[in-house]
Amino acid sequence: MKLVLFMTREGSLKKWDTDGMFDREVALYEAMRDRGHAVTIVTYGDHSDLHYRDRLKGIKILCNRYRWPLEKYEARMPWLFWCIFRKSDLFKTNQTYGGKQALMVARKFNKPLIARCGYMWSEFIKEWKGDKNKSYTESLQLENNLFCGANHVVVTTDLMKDSILGRMNHLQNHISVIPNYVVTDVFKIRKNMGKNFDLLFIGRICEQKNIEPLLQACKKGGWSLKLIGKGPLKNVLSKKYSDSSIMWEDAVPNSDLPNEINSAKVVVLPSLFEGHPKVLIEAMSCEACIVATSVKGIKEIIQDGKNGILSSTDSESLYQNLYQTLSAGEEFRLSIGRNARDFVVSNYALNKIVDIELELYKRLLNN
Repeated sequence: MKLVLFMTREGSLKKWDTDGMFDREVALYEAMRDRGHAVTIVTYGDHSDLHYRDRLKGIKILCNRYRWPLEKYEARMPWLFWCIFRKSDLFKTNQTYGGKQALMVARKFNKPLIARCGYMWSEFIKEWKGDKNKSYTESLQLENNLFCGANHVVVTTDLMKDSILGRMNHLQNHISVIPNYVVTDVFKIRKNMGKNFDLLFIGRICEQKNIEPLLQACKKGGWSLKLIGKGPLKNVLSKKYSDSSIMWEDAVPNSDLPNEINSAKVVVLPSLFEGHPKVLIEAMSCEACIVATSVKGIKEIIQDGKNGILSSTDSESLYQNLYQTLSAGEEFRLSIGRNARDFVVSNYALNKIVDIELELYKRLLNN
């Protein structure tokens, strides 16, 4: 089988690498390559993306090597990569944004298209800007066009599936839930590692992640906290909370995260909303004890008191749940972590997700 993956619009392999996402994002396609399938990745990066050929041995990289403006690159994409597109079997999007281009190319070459999205773009915009904002209307229209035009839609949660079917019920037989995956052989417990800090947060430093209430709770408890990530609020918050017990670090490679996770007593995800958070299931795979907010995208994964601890989003609730979790002792946290690992291995292990993906591809191609 020959699969073509269209990256998110304006996305590049270099950006994946800079943001520490490269290993995580390509793992699925490396596994497909290792099973004998041909994979091509279409990026919006320039010729520097070709430097990743050694890290992606056997996977073709198609990029904007001439550094054309975005619209010109998209317009010329069909003839620029004509030979590869013509010989391919199946096209797939990485996210909704960028799906319009993938749909156009799929139609031009009469190839089946899978519209995959890891989160509902329209719902994220609605949470940020409200449903009266022009960008919300535009994102809804883009999703509707893409999902109706694709041969199949793949989402990561049942909530996302229900949201789409609420708008487009005729897609009932053309939509599947395939969750995010974890490389469980990499994300696992490191039994001999010491705990260098009490709390760890990994993610974008932005409004959605609800960082300031976490910082307030941490300051009240006197706990050490490490935050890994970039984002628009980082400069403001790092200046406001510059205590020596709070460590700020930019993004680290995904392959380094298991060591970071294993160095903390508790991993915290205080978000206001989520899709299907990869960092959450990766931390669970490391047998981390998780304290997370009881919001959409998290409460469907965490069973309170069994494989994690759920909290409200305010600082006092975060403080109380963190205090109780840290005070409960190591054996309690280890028990939560073991349950978390079992849940992830059963539901999100990479090999399991590869099997599900390939079965869908075969079914589409047979039809």
